[in-house]
Amino acid sequence: MKGKTMLNTTSRRIALSAGVAVLALQAHAQEPDYCGAESEAWWAEEAATLDGVWSVQNGAGVLTMNGRTVPLPTGDASTASISVTAGGLTIDGGPAPGSYPLELYRGPDLNFTPEEGSAAAAANVLDGDEMSTVLGCDLNALPRLHATGTFTEPQGQVEFDLYLIVQGPGFMTGATIGRLNGGQGIARRAITFTR
Repeated sequence: MKGKTMLNTTSRRIALSAGVAVLALQAHAQEPDYCGAESEAWWAEEAATLDGVWSVQNGAGVLTMNGRTVPLPTGDASTASISVTAGGLTIDGGPAPGSYPLELYRGPDLNFTPEEGSAAAAANVLDGDEMSTVLGCDLNALPRLHATGTFTEPQGQVEFDLYLIVQGPGFMTGATIGRLNGGQGIARRAITFTR
């Protein structure tokens, strides 16, 4: 019974996190509309507007380790700095300690919809369709950014990917994926950048 109560408490925290994310998305709905912006043109003309200090909220997510997947509650808030450099943008802090290039994402469409029956689906984490509805734009029709790198923490080496969807110069949402010790554990977490 104790385990069931713990899961219910965790589920409530994740649902609260999802609610906070929806409010944040709606609060920034009045920003300039980047929906449908051609990515290369947006990068050349608007990327520099992201320069500055950002508040970062690590949202709910899931951790897969030793064949088990469990929900992760909302993580700690932090700050990150995005700087314009000769080569583009650099991100320092936030989801990963250190400084990393932040580049225009040119890969396949991002998919934020958890697999049916997964811990993420059970945890009421906003999926891609729900995020698109709140934003009023398909996620993949907005400018997308990517940072990747490696850092060390007490449990070992973490390889990470950060994917951000830019709604406006003051709001980005996305996900982080961290792989501990080459995949021994994989954490996926929603993330929000605001200022």
